[in-house]
Amino acid sequence: QLRVGRSDKYPTVTIVGYTNAGKSTLLNHLCDAGVIAEDMLFATLDPTTRKVELPDGLEVLLTDTVGFIQKLPTTLVAAFKSTLEELQEATLIINLVDISSKGARAQMRAVESILAEVGAEDVPVLNVWNKMDALPPHKLQQLKMRSQFTEDTVLISALTGSGVEDMLSFIEQKLQGDMKRVQV
Repeated sequence: QLRVGRSDKYPTVTIVGYTNAGKSTLLNHLCDAGVIAEDMLFATLDPTTRKVELPDGLEVLLTDTVGFIQKLPTTLVAAFKSTLEELQEATLIINLVDISSKGARAQMRAVESILAEVGAEDVPVLNVWNKMDALPPHKLQQLKMRSQFTEDTVLISALTGSGVEDMLSFIEQKLQGDMKRVQV
């Protein structure tokens, strides 16, 4: 059964990730959202949602959320509670990871921990390794190979757009795979 989240008409895809992973840059690239994309903590405090058309014509609501940090203080979890609770209603979560960061694995774990803390651990997740443009060629080649064999993972650059079409196709496949045909 496809979860449609907040909208009865459109599946909802929510972008989560560690702060400065490129969530706003990705949303701006996909739909010219005009969201502030700065290299600073909590540059985006309010979620921004835009309608995006996927390659085969499926339309989704794509939401950029507040950036996560390791050991997010309980007071901040409480402050962002309504934003974070929306994750439970998402059809699909994109875990956007700054793959060029030395702390990428720890950041992925921090995001997974927060998803569990807000009750969104059962929502399907697509891991999107971002900032491939910031990698040296040998590291990029290694990650391209690894991403092909890592389930539910795609490698992109939100800044240059490289890999973004593949990501959109992957989103569409995940959403269509969750849909069931019902004859009335």
